[in-house]
Amino acid sequence: PQPIMNAGIAVANGRIFIIGGENQTGTVDSVYVYNPSLDISDQNSWSEVSALENPRANMAVVSLADLIYIFGGAQSSTDEYFGYQYSPSDDIWQPIESPM
Repeated sequence: PQPIMNAGIAVANGRIFIIGGENQTGTVDSVYVYNPSLDISDQNSWSEVSALENPRANMAVVSLADLIYIFGGAQSSTDEYFGYQYSPSDDIWQPIESPM
């Protein structure tokens, strides 16, 4: 993966996910996954999965029951208040309804 700062990190299904963040050009929507079981073989243990709907950095991230949730964060200088749920098995991001 590219160098990134202020990304979200989560573990789900035995894999590590690096979500969004910022690089030298601004906020990014990319999501990278590290699969430690592939480190044993000659295969590349990093891959890119479905991107976020919008670039985002500094968000809260939690994993629960093999799903990943992100909340808040910022896109460049704009705060984000939306939440999303990611299913690693389906490789799909879905918005979650705000409780407010």
